[in-house]
Amino acid sequence: MKNELNLFRSTDYREYVREKVKAMPHGGRGQFRKIAQFLDVHSTLISQVFRGEKHLTSEQAMGVSDYFGHNALEMEYFLNLVLLERSGTPRARKFHEGKLKELRQKAKNPGERLNDVKELNEEQKAIYYSNWMYTAILCQTDVEGFGTIEALAEYFDLPHKTVRQIVDFLLETKICIRKKNVIKPGSTYTHLAPDSPHVIRHHSNWRLQAIQHLPRLSSEELAYTCPMAISKEHFQVFRERFFQAIVETVKEVETSPPELTACLNLDFFKI
Repeated sequence: MKNELNLFRSTDYREYVREKVKAMPHGGRGQFRKIAQFLDVHSTLISQVFRGEKHLTSEQAMGVSDYFGHNALEMEYFLNLVLLERSGTPRARKFHEGKLKELRQKAKNPGERLNDVKELNEEQKAIYYSNWMYTAILCQTDVEGFGTIEALAEYFDLPHKTVRQIVDFLLETKICIRKKNVIKPGSTYTHLAPDSPHVIRHHSNWRLQAIQHLPRLSSEELAYTCPMAISKEHFQVFRERFFQAIVETVKEVETSPPELTACLNLDFFKI
């Protein structure tokens, strides 16, 4: 798997973009056309820029940065790379070279796994459980080949900026870590008590995904609905049976090689 390209080692914005596109799924085919559409400019202009005939404007540079899902620090660095190339005087070049050096120092962060394991605080839980994609992206980073923003965005068919914002949160909270430029599950764990205010949102997020997935349900998957009239005794028996199945399943998940992301929703309730 290709490592995610490090912007802060780049000194040429055109070369960075070309390599970034090349590292995308399918060799980046069609990406320059998509960039042009994202910027609302003609594809010829983008071709001229990355052939070295023209430069991006400041506004276009910020748009390209948005397209790649850069955070604020990365956008500032990318913009200064463009401004450096557009500089018309030695003084301007020196200014932007100094700014780039300053930003490179600011960006230095080992980002390796810490030995301590900690739980999310309530504010972090409110963000994490606000959208099913936080959990989905966390799970998918454990699957071989999905340790980059590009691979995750392609898999979930989401804008790079959206995926980057989620990944930034996962990295900041150490739910995920960046190890050798590959995003992997980290040292922070998530758990909701039955009386947590986030439980309803968590269940609702994933049940909504299950409903939306029904039209695409394959023969390898399973959906089962069975309204029934049973005794009170059997209700307790079935509830305990399902609970034990969940406990055994969770134990097996811990030792199962991560090859794909899946979701188990089990609804069993009185009407």
